[in-house]
Amino acid sequence: MMSDQPTVLHLIDSFDQGGSESQAVQLVRLLQGIGRYRILMACLNNDGPLRTEIDRLDLGEIPEYKLTGFYNLRALRQLRRFTAHLKTHQVDILHTHDFYTNVFGMWAGAVAGVPVRVAARRESSRMRSTTRRVLERASYRSATRILANCEAVRHQLTEEGVSPRRIEVIYNGVDASPMCHSGSANRSEMAASFGLPTDPRRLFISIVANLRLPAKDHVTFLRAARTMR
Repeated sequence: MMSDQPTVLHLIDSFDQGGSESQAVQLVRLLQGIGRYRILMACLNNDGPLRTEIDRLDLGEIPEYKLTGFYNLRALRQLRRFTAHLKTHQVDILHTHDFYTNVFGMWAGAVAGVPVRVAARRESSRMRSTTRRVLERASYRSATRILANCEAVRHQLTEEGVSPRRIEVIYNGVDASPMCHSGSANRSEMAASFGLPTDPRRLFISIVANLRLPAKDHVTFLRAARTMR
């Protein structure tokens, strides 16, 4: 499948409303808006609310490669499928976004001969088991570049033996344009639409993070909110 534009394929874990997934979907949307690349997507799990946003972009087929682990026949079959998909679409750049897609995607990308393979580390490796850390480090050997979302993660990668020349630090960002409101918007009206107090003297402090991981540290947030109060 020939194209004058470089073909970029983003492989994400799912379309759940997670940090890595949201960053990936935002990046895909913005890259498509630039118009310099042919954008494709693939996933390990096709479920999640972010799929609606991706469907609006009309990217074509988004194949799913469900895994039950890395050490079984199913993983080998899915790896073969994905490798064939990368070759068929002549992917120039493969970008993965988290642990599972790093391991699965970098292996497939190397076998398929994708010229540029970009892995990503978006959280501390200390949150993972020793086995997972070993697997991910192995996958990095097949990566052209590894993206870190902060200096602390970059430092961890170098401690794990990744060459500093292969690491790029790109901080997480938020496209603020969807959150911009018209000049006629009223603070009280906006607060009321969310069921919040409309008294202008009231201040709101919030956190956006899941409740499953202790690393999100809601306790510190609540202590800080109480101090502000």
